[in-house]
Order: sequence, then structure tokens, then C-alpha cells
Amino acid sequence: MSTLTLPKFERHRFAAAVAVLAAVAFAGCGGKAKVEAQPAAPAPADALLAVVRSLDGGASTMFARVAPQTLRPRSPQVVLGEYHDAWTFSPDGSRVAFGISSPAANGVGPRVGVRIVDVTRMTATRDVSTGIAAEALGWLAPRRLVALLQSGELNLIDPDTGAILSRQSVGPFKMQCVPQPSAITRRGFVLLLASRGRTPSRLLLVTAQGRVRTVPLPRVPLGGNCGRGGLALDDAGSRAFVFGRGSLVAEIDLSTMQVTYHRVAAHRSAPARRRGALWLGNGVVAVFGQDKARSPMGVEVINTKTWTSRSIQRNAGAARSFARGLLVYDAEYDPDASRRGIGLRAYRPDGRKLFHVLGREKVWDVQVAGSYAYAFSATLLHVVDLNSGKVVSRSKHAGVRTELVKVP
Repeated sequence: MSTLTLPKFERHRFAAAVAVLAAVAFAGCGGKAKVEAQPAAPAPADALLAVVRSLDGGASTMFARVAPQTLRPRSPQVVLGEYHDAWTFSPDGSRVAFGISSPAANGVGPRVGVRIVDVTRMTATRDVSTGIAAEALGWLAPRRLVALLQSGELNLIDPDTGAILSRQSVGPFKMQCVPQPSAITRRGFVLLLASRGRTPSRLLLVTAQGRVRTVPLPRVPLGGNCGRGGLALDDAGSRAFVFGRGSLVAEIDLSTMQVTYHRVAAHRSAPARRRGALWLGNGVVAVFGQDKARSPMGVEVINTKTWTSRSIQRNAGAARSFARGLLVYDAEYDPDASRRGIGLRAYRPDGRKLFHVLGREKVWDVQVAGSYAYAFSATLLHVVDLNSGKVVSRSKHAGVRTELVKVP
């Protein structure tokens, strides 16, 4: 299908760069990551940034600028190699760190686990040899980067020199569906670790000085076969809310690390294999997920002041927040374009419907940048104006899964 004309993007909303991150598992290990040196080239005002990876895993994983109408990559590009679905921007937004796994230069020394890229020049400026891939990253201060490694080790890194300032083990944990649930707050880097063996689920708070505070969450089990917990933080970054397989919700005060458990009235309590959570403001959290059979569990909003809930869309599997509320969709990738879905639906936080587009198309991924949403069906990328609720562009997508995030 030919690309339609997209109205001019609001440049003040896109003055900050946006990153597109793939969220599809990468088959195989040990791919050597090539660092491409490129001359300085200022980014166009309308350019987005992207990690581009094919759904079949057959092409190299690249970091590049992409056209906002089609998300197609432009040059220059940086090869990331085996990407591990972890990224974090420097506090000033000029650099971004990626969790990867790559042999050391010339095959000598420990494996590279973190690659740092200059966003303006689009060049890799530093490889950090951690010995194994980083699965979660938090850039807390200009010269302090926290990396959680596959081995269960936390590294505190100086991103300017690549030096590892400290190492400490957080004990056994089970890898969750990528990316690992985490968040950066003014108090530090928050990590949600799934239970493994007799070790319960835990919430970690890591400071820029490398201090680690841990609270066990034995009543909120996570994990399972590619299981995932939901993590949401309030606007002040002072409270964390954790949603697991069961019906209990853990509320953690990040100043004291004290836990309060809540049972939500009218909450759907079917065991969940995957959970996701989004803070919508004013004490409201959106919760969604899939059950053990990978069927959508629906989207509901929970009022953390009254601990009551309201169903938004029972046959949706995922949600994205935007300025006016919530976008809900199917979530699972399905290459069969004939199978019916729920399209893309927008709701206010109070549950009132705003619009419904794409009819019964099955949408497997939705991302938001400014006042536009990018909705992926089996073969098409639809660009939706979130103010009007209209589709303003359609094009064949390049077979990648993307996640749009704003530079701090």
C-alpha cells in the first residue's frame, strides 16, 4: 500500500529525540558487534531514533534515525549486535546505553555487556566489558550507570571511562519477559526481580552511590514460563506498585521500603502469566496482561485511593498511556491478517470511550510519540492522530517491533 501524506508533526513535541526499541526475542548468541565510526551529523527536527530488528531475527540489530511517517531507518547507523532489550539515556539525553552481548575487541577479554552511543554523532563511544549481557540499565548521574547482569550481579559503571566501580550480587532471580521491569526515580533505580526457588519476588532500589536496598514480596509471586510482573510508580516517584500472578497488590514506600498489601474490590483475580501496569495520574493505575493460555485478560483501571477497579476492555491484552488517557489493543503478534481483533481503542482514565479506529484489525503493537500513535497490524503500520482519532498515514511496515520512548 502506498504511503499517504502525514500532516506536519508538531516540532515542539519532537524537539527531544525519541527512541524506538524492539521488544522481540533474539535467536542465538555470540554475534560480534561492529562499532561504526560516523562523522558528526545533527539530527533533523522531525527524526526519531530507533533500534531496528527484524521479526525473524535474520538481520543485524541497528540503532538509527527513522522517518516519523514510516519508521524506516536512515543513515548513519550503529550496529548493536545481540541486543538484550535494555536501554537508558544519560541525564542530559546526549547519550544512550544499550544492554548487549558481544565478544571483546579482537576476541580478547570478557564479553561486552553495555554499549554507549553518542546520539548526535550516532557513533558508539564506549564498550563496557561486563563478561555477560546487561538485562536492565539505569543512568542515574552523569558518571554513574547501574547495570543488572544476567548473572545476578549489579555493576556500577563510570560511562565516561567504562570502569566498573563496584560489583555486588543480588542473588538468584528468574529472567522475566523482556524488558525487565524497572524505572528511574529521584531516589534511584527501581528493579523488580522475579522469584526463583525459595527466593521470593523482590523490589530493589539502587542509588547512584551503588547502595542497594531490598524488600521481599513473598505475597506477590512473579515468574513462571516467561512470566512478568507489573510495576508502576506514582508521579513523585515515592511509591511503587507491584502486580503479580495473583490478586494482591504490593505498595512500597520507597523512602522507608515498607510494604503494604491490598486486595482490590471487583478485581479480576484469574492467575496471570504476564502483567503490565501504567500509572495514569491522580491515584489511578491501568493493569493488563495475559493468562496462562496467553489469552488476553483485559484492561482495567484501579483506584489506589479506594482500591476499587473498573473494567475498560475485557478482550484486550495490552495498553499504552497518552496525554488524554489510555490506548488498548490485542497485543499478540499474529501474521494471519484475516484473524479478527479489536482494532485500536482509546479511553479516558474514567472509562469513557474517546475513539475506535482500525475496526476489527488485530493490532499487535502500539507506541506513542507526542500526539501520534503507531499501531502495527499484521502487515501495516498505521499512524493515528490522537487529538482527532483519525488514521493519517498507512504504510507497509518493515517487519520490526518497536517501542517509542522519550529522552528525559
